[in-house]
Amino acid sequence: MKYVYRNTKEDYVEFNMVVSSNTKPGKRNMFINRMIMPILFYIFVMAGIILHVTEIHFFKISDLIYYVLFALLAIFWFFYYPYLVKRSMSKNLDKMSKQGKMPYNKELSIELLDDKIIENSEMSQVVLPYTEVYKIIKTENLIIVMNSVVSGFIVPIRCLNGDEIKVLEFLKEKGCKIIQ
Repeated sequence: MKYVYRNTKEDYVEFNMVVSSNTKPGKRNMFINRMIMPILFYIFVMAGIILHVTEIHFFKISDLIYYVLFALLAIFWFFYYPYLVKRSMSKNLDKMSKQGKMPYNKELSIELLDDKIIENSEMSQVVLPYTEVYKIIKTENLIIVMNSVVSGFIVPIRCLNGDEIKVLEFLKEKGCKIIQ
């Protein structure tokens, strides 16, 4: 099976989000960065409540409004942070694109043979025997063939011409571990 396709910035951002959420350091960094602001807001709220109870007012307007505001900001940050990371990655890719230094290949072809996967781009050819496939991650938009913890082939599902199930079954037959 051979597929010719074009990767987009969105594909690459999704790939990076998936990779970072599937590695121990990535999970740890995401958790820490996602929790730092809520913890700081929580500390501020608790300090404010203690000061309020001891009748030392931190703000002139009703302190309770500020405490509720900071509690809401902590919740907002927790849910907003993944979006912020995606937006930051997208902006960095835009900068790299303007400098002509894209971290991924746009025009690609991938060929699934009986004993290996071959990915061809404008600049290189990568041959990956099925025995060296680390794992396959399937998302809503991508099939990612990981050859290590942090690198892999990005295959957009939109480019498989409806063969998504056929490709996944073929990879499973070859002994690849598929995570959905």
